[in-house]
Amino acid sequence: MKIFINKNKEIVHQGMKLYHSLLAIAGFVLSIALFSTCSESVLIPDPQETPTYTITYDANGADSGNVPAIQNKKKGESVIIANNIQNLVKQGHYFAGWNTDSKGKGKHYNTGNVYTENKLLTLYAQWIIAIKSSADFQKMHNNLAGSFVLLTDLDLPDTFKPIGTKDTPFTGTFAGKGHTLSNLKLIDKNAEDLGFFGSLKDAHVSDLVFNNPHIEGKSTVGVLAGYISGSATIKKVLITGASAQVHSTDNVGMLIGKIEGISSKHTRIEDCEVAGIVTGRTKNIGGMIGALENTDVKNCKATAKVVDTGDCSNTIGGLAGLQTSGIITNSYATGTVMSKGTNSTYIGGLVGTQTQYGAITNSYATGEVISKGSHIGGLVGSQHPGSITNSCATGEVSGFSKIGGLVGSQHPGSITNSYATGKTSCIGSYIGGLVGHQLGGNITDSYFDHTSTEQPFGIGKVESGTGTPTGYNPNDLTMDKFSRWSISSINSKSAIWHWVGTNKWPILRWQYEMQKASL
Repeated sequence: MKIFINKNKEIVHQGMKLYHSLLAIAGFVLSIALFSTCSESVLIPDPQETPTYTITYDANGADSGNVPAIQNKKKGESVIIANNIQNLVKQGHYFAGWNTDSKGKGKHYNTGNVYTENKLLTLYAQWIIAIKSSADFQKMHNNLAGSFVLLTDLDLPDTFKPIGTKDTPFTGTFAGKGHTLSNLKLIDKNAEDLGFFGSLKDAHVSDLVFNNPHIEGKSTVGVLAGYISGSATIKKVLITGASAQVHSTDNVGMLIGKIEGISSKHTRIEDCEVAGIVTGRTKNIGGMIGALENTDVKNCKATAKVVDTGDCSNTIGGLAGLQTSGIITNSYATGTVMSKGTNSTYIGGLVGTQTQYGAITNSYATGEVISKGSHIGGLVGSQHPGSITNSCATGEVSGFSKIGGLVGSQHPGSITNSYATGKTSCIGSYIGGLVGHQLGGNITDSYFDHTSTEQPFGIGKVESGTGTPTGYNPNDLTMDKFSRWSISSINSKSAIWHWVGTNKWPILRWQYEMQKASL
């Protein structure tokens, strides 16, 4: 037998409301005094009534305007998060949505998000410091941990100074909102850690365009940042313009000079694109990033030309010079990589050198790799060790020795489900259609084009290691040759490779979708 009191303090039995102070049941008398042992009145919820939850909004320091009205939701219902319809305003700031924490450290909600949880909720207005003029960048210098948003395109003056140093890095957030910073010019041939940000640590930068930047320094130079440490996130940053250029002795990339992430939580570089010319002369020279460690790169594109002007340089690549740990996925480089030094080594169309099991997946390079040195590859110069999976290289490769259409030297490493088609040539020794020199490691289900590489063998010199690349002529290509790959001719979303047609090498499915979208 169930007896309870609903929210209106009415006694209810089996769904019937009783308004008497006494209730006779089966010859017994029940009194409300049964509950008199409680120090205060007891309200027993009616299980047939649906709980109500409120969503309350807080202005969080706004100077004017009103918060949206309180919203109510029943259990199981959903509510649309309100917009700033009451025109909350905070001087010098930009309204950036709502957060469960007043300092923005909780869960973020944008206007229009759907709230479905069955909990009471208080949302605080989030205020980001607004950048509306070049003079406003002083606010960032003064508050290296702050949150900032760019609200207009700006032409940067020659007096602009990098934000943050290695000793005092920028650790906040900077949202570009798709706006463009033009003509960033930083020239100091004695400077290290040179860029729009001199140094970033655990920072977040997004949706920003740099047009025609020109940066020259001694070491660790990049347009966005010279140096990055910790667990940073860089997303949707573009470098454009016919005169975009960066120059440094070492650790130089069009986007970032050097990244030293942490193993427990990698730095992330996503959806970034760079163009222009990158020049270095000793080590770690990359079209996008000079050197990266514990960093994951995803959906990135480098068309920048990379030039090594030294005589004994190393680790030079179309996307990155040196990759230490981390993964590069769904990314590509198309720019020419050129090394002028006769003693330069470890040069690749995408990455110069992989170490500590750096990984490349679902990626490719098409740019020509021109060198007079050794350990030269269409995709990677050298693996020490590293892994390459579902990737390819199609650009011409030339050098003195240890030349491969995909990898110059494997010491050791792994290559799986990959291929090379670019012409390979050398004036010294050890040249192969896929790998120049193998000293340990393994090669699995990987191929090269006999005709276009002009090589009869997949590996120039085998000292140790497993796997023999298979060479095909274009006339031999049918989809069944790649039966061990994840491949489809109907653009299946579950496939990694797309079969273009007979007598053609397959391309990555995301690459095929990108090509279709551009038509």
